[in-house]
Amino acid sequence: MILKDNINSNNIKLLIYDVDGTLVEFVTLFKLLKESFDIHGMRFKEEYFKQYVASVSKALDENRKDFSKSSLVQSFEKYFSILEKSNVNANEYLNTLLSLEYKYTQMHDGVDITLKELFSKYPQVVSTNWFADSQKTKINKFDLLKYFNRIYGCEMYYPKPNRKHFERISSDYNLSPDECLIIGDSFSDIKASAYGYNTLLVDYKKEKTNLYNLSTYVVDDFRDVSKVLARKK
Repeated sequence: MILKDNINSNNIKLLIYDVDGTLVEFVTLFKLLKESFDIHGMRFKEEYFKQYVASVSKALDENRKDFSKSSLVQSFEKYFSILEKSNVNANEYLNTLLSLEYKYTQMHDGVDITLKELFSKYPQVVSTNWFADSQKTKINKFDLLKYFNRIYGCEMYYPKPNRKHFERISSDYNLSPDECLIIGDSFSDIKASAYGYNTLLVDYKKEKTNLYNLSTYVVDDFRDVSKVLARKK
């Protein structure tokens, strides 16, 4: 269902997609972490899940201009204390974790058919705050990689919602912000509205109403992305 529409935006020439929470979703992060712990001979507990989430959040907060694998490893070393206590190398653990992510993701309904349809009409790129290789593996699991012209990972660009992240993408295609549509599920994507970009919030559970005013469009089904764009051509 289209929950919010905007008839004033009809010049869209580039589609920019988030990955996690938008195209795919983790089935269970707990099982991912447990398998990674098992591989390194550690016993998984719920408290370590909280440590992991905190360490990733800290890495993003402390490296707003240059988030990378090395910065995440450093954050693991500072905040994911179980690794040091278990004598597990943080870099090796991160590589294990990234290699397993795709196993615990599922594609949202309608993503494949929608991307295929829109790829015949628009260039499509991925914009992610995670590592490009890991995201490529997730996307390729569902045979979606062929629908994207480029993957913008966190390694080379300011992370979202930094204005420079979005400007790098639009400038690569020689487009103005109002010629781009950013499709995502969180504030880090929808914040681009403040910089003049069109944004489309995918709110699968209809629980992110606090972002509706900031978003250009809101849908609760990915298949509605094509319906929104059909009225803009």
